[in-house]
Amino acid sequence: MSSAIAEPVFSLPLDHFRRASVASIGCGESIDDNFNRPTGLKRFVGDASNQLLRVLTQPLPTIEDEASHLKLFDATPYVADPSDSHVWASGTAWPLVFFGPSGTGKTSLALTFLTNLATRSSAFGQSSPSTDLHPAYITAVDFDRRFRSAMETDSVTDFRDSLVRRGGLLIDNLHELATKHAAQQEIVLLIDAMNENQKPILFTMQDSPNASNCLVPKLVSRLSGGLSLPVSPPGIDARYEIVRELAELHGLRFTIEAVELLANRLSVTVPRINHFMLQLKTSLQAATLFDYDHLLDIDEIVRWMNPAEDVNEQTGQLIAKRVAEKFGVKLADLSSQTRKQTTVLARGVAIYLIRSLMLTSFKKIGDQFGNRDHSTIMHSYRKIEAIMKSDDCDESSLRQTVNQLKQELAEQMTDSLMQVSNT
Repeated sequence: MSSAIAEPVFSLPLDHFRRASVASIGCGESIDDNFNRPTGLKRFVGDASNQLLRVLTQPLPTIEDEASHLKLFDATPYVADPSDSHVWASGTAWPLVFFGPSGTGKTSLALTFLTNLATRSSAFGQSSPSTDLHPAYITAVDFDRRFRSAMETDSVTDFRDSLVRRGGLLIDNLHELATKHAAQQEIVLLIDAMNENQKPILFTMQDSPNASNCLVPKLVSRLSGGLSLPVSPPGIDARYEIVRELAELHGLRFTIEAVELLANRLSVTVPRINHFMLQLKTSLQAATLFDYDHLLDIDEIVRWMNPAEDVNEQTGQLIAKRVAEKFGVKLADLSSQTRKQTTVLARGVAIYLIRSLMLTSFKKIGDQFGNRDHSTIMHSYRKIEAIMKSDDCDESSLRQTVNQLKQELAEQMTDSLMQVSNT
């Protein structure tokens, strides 16, 4: 995998399209369907929102390392240089869990890592013509189906052994086994067997293992014994790179200001940004406005994203209402003259989100909040903006709340935009 391209953005190539290296077992879809779900990008772009994933940029051991008494899953890792160290050397990473919302790239990252393991094993002469030795992928639902079938035929041990023989294993969407306690208990035994045989095992799921309330305690314990990596939607810096790359992919050209607007407004996952680009291109083509040589500026994007003034007003009210609910205050209080601390904070957050997500002028925002002067609105916006850029631990809870609101609202706004553009 490649190293970080530049601070604070880093990049990881998504190499899971090398399907020959990973065997898909027990899946209802074809291999092509399983490993070619397009997101528009062939790399994962990360920033501060996914800092822990930088560990994946640390290279697997080289052939020289292997020759110098390093084995990938030895209990005692060999470290040639502190900057060269990696969790993969000791085997303490297993099981490796990628967790986060749908569409963030968990499965692609896990498959990429598994594929790289297969390539490395081949380089060291550890592979075999038998596909049994290739790493394997299976969904949690298909795992449960095959496990129940094995129980009915009294072949559970054979089923488990067939997985342990693999060079590695990825079980996708583990949370879908929420009510399948027998299957979860079998996975506990499978993890133990994979560890005993020094084989990597990976999982994807929606929540952190420790935060999940749908897994049996033994499985939570096993998952917690390895490495868990959160995968979040891209932050603003990553989205800037993603928008530029997807624009090039779809033949769209934007000014720098337009790219910044889209990166700020589209606070959603990569597949949803990709869908937006497709929708924009389709709409421009339908209106005979699409031209490969035309440079779309910020005014054109704003007009397309905000087709009517009443839509803007409704969206502004939606944001204010959602913030009021989140902070436990009345919507009318945000426009009042009250100076209660909670209300002032909620008003500031609403102003910040309306400005950030819609680029509404400070004057219009002031009109929405009790006809306040634009300078007062600007002061409230900059106060929250400073908190969001700060790394003060005392403000971490507020930053988390604002980011969560921004994510939820951005997704709602993107969905509404798609509906408006289709009418």
